[in-house]
Amino acid sequence: MAVADLIVEDGTGLSNADAYIDIDYANTYHENLGNNDWLGLDDDTKKIYIRRATDYLEQVYRSSWKGSRTTAVQSLSWPRIGVTPEDEKNLYLGYRPYYSFNYEVLGKVVPDAVKKACAIMALKVDSQDDNELAPDLEREILREKVGPIDTTYAPYMPEYKRYRSVSMLLRPYVESSISFRINSR
Repeated sequence: MAVADLIVEDGTGLSNADAYIDIDYANTYHENLGNNDWLGLDDDTKKIYIRRATDYLEQVYRSSWKGSRTTAVQSLSWPRIGVTPEDEKNLYLGYRPYYSFNYEVLGKVVPDAVKKACAIMALKVDSQDDNELAPDLEREILREKVGPIDTTYAPYMPEYKRYRSVSMLLRPYVESSISFRINSR
């Protein structure tokens, strides 16, 4: 059975979009980085992985994105309005502006960082045991001893796997829990 074609968000706020990128985008991204594991997959598998990657981005970042969705009926979080990436906000040192770039992401695009993150996560789906990026959580193991092997897990650490490269890539587009501004008065 063939897998249905991807419905890629084109910047208009589609009500039925199920992916941030198409296979061509993912192929080019991974080919440029020499990720041969991705290039060896068949197209149906790539479609499934792109959908799972998009779902992961939606689950993890949906409530953290800056700004607002452009329409009430769009199925994905992007496109958005009112988004000024963190690294482009005004930064003042003392009374003199260090730089003053204040641009807003247009409400009819999916930022390239979101597309790259989707491509990265699509490849990571292939490396997961059950092809799950966000598996169900189990009780935290405080200590486990099997023969001579003794494992103790650090307390207060997340029980789930974090994808730091994706979080860093998307950082300018998500709300920060700590806000630090230098005001000039």
